[in-house]
Amino acid sequence: MSGAPRSAGVNQRMAVGTRAVITKAAALSDGRWLLIVRGDVRIRVGEWLADDPYPLAMVEEWAPRVEAVGSDLLQRVERSVRRTRGLLSESGATSALPAETQLDDDPEVASWQLCTEAPSPCSTPSAVLSASGTAERLALLLELTEAMELDLHRMLASG
Repeated sequence: MSGAPRSAGVNQRMAVGTRAVITKAAALSDGRWLLIVRGDVRIRVGEWLADDPYPLAMVEEWAPRVEAVGSDLLQRVERSVRRTRGLLSESGATSALPAETQLDDDPEVASWQLCTEAPSPCSTPSAVLSASGTAERLALLLELTEAMELDLHRMLASG
């Protein structure tokens, strides 16, 4: 796949993604840019086009499925993300989630905030992004963080 997006030296294409809005940009002296972006809308790839000079695709917006989500699920996921980040902080791999971190009142927005705060091995980007709705996304994130938490407990117990 010549010209495909590179991630850690591996060519890979995804069927889902996020349209991002640049919220801040700064030019560097060597011609590169530093960008801060905010995810705006999920997108699905309908068709890959010719790579000239970069990969191009025809995409469509993928609106979230609106559904009720119980506060208990949201709280369970938040606790799991906090515990997992705390365990990782013991090894210096990442910092614990600050106690003052507040989630949005909207469960849809809060679910994306939790995805952002989850340790990166937990937030398998394409799987989480492909979840059909908020409840499915939260359930997947809970499953991933709880599995990681178990692994971390085992590693810490073994020395």
